[in-house]
Parts: sequence; C-alpha cells; structure tokens
Amino acid sequence: MRIGELSEQSGVKVGTIRFYERRKLLKSPQRTASGYRFYTPKDVQVVKAIRQMQSLGFTLKEIKELLDLHRTSTCMLPNRTAPRSDAGMIALTREKLQSIEKKIQLLKQMRKDVTNMLSRLQTQPEKACPVARELSRA
Repeated sequence: MRIGELSEQSGVKVGTIRFYERRKLLKSPQRTASGYRFYTPKDVQVVKAIRQMQSLGFTLKEIKELLDLHRTSTCMLPNRTAPRSDAGMIALTREKLQSIEKKIQLLKQMRKDVTNMLSRLQTQPEKACPVARELSRA
C-alpha cells in the first residue's frame, strides 16, 4: 500500500508518517520501481501502536527504545532463554509506570490544593490567596 493508504488506515497524517520514518520509529519502506513508498499491513499496526504509546505518555525516544527492543526480540529464535531485550522492555515499562504513579500523586495533591482554595475563595476570599486579597480591597 502507498503512504496515503497507510495514513487512511492508521488515522495518522502523511507528514507524521514521514516524521516517524526520519526518527526511525517506522522502518524505511521498500520502494516501487517508480519510487513510491510501499507499506505493509504490519506498518499500519506499528503506526497505531506508536500513537497508542504516545497517548499513554511515552515519549518518542522511549517508543523508539521499546520498538527497537521488540524488533530485536522478535528476530531471535523462538526457543531463546531470558533475552536481554525482554528485560529491557520490562525495565523501560516499569520506569514509565513509576513516572505515571508520581504524576498521579502530584495531580491528587494539586486537586486537593485547588479544592481547598476554591472553598476558601467561596467562604473567605480575603484569606484565600494574595490575588483575592487585592481584589477584595479594590
């Protein structure tokens, strides 16, 4: 399939697909005799996976690491024992999970602080925050 078809099937713009190729997230496709890029159904899956990982908070650098590790592990023999690439994927994913947990804690604290501020603004605006104090004096 051509790049337009890949774009349509994956829901990603053509420019983004080319960007993924430049960043080595998507392997360089084969070219037809006339120079057109030729993609496979697997490329559709890869592009969708990239978008999904981005929505989960992975950076493009992290996604590239995961894709490289995945490509390495799938190129190995099926009866391999404890490949380093699987350990790398686990470690990278574990780090991302820890990062997400920290963000959740920070967001919970922010929600608590904003809720408290809202409550103070509604009951005692002059004590809620410096901006509210200035507004109540004006």
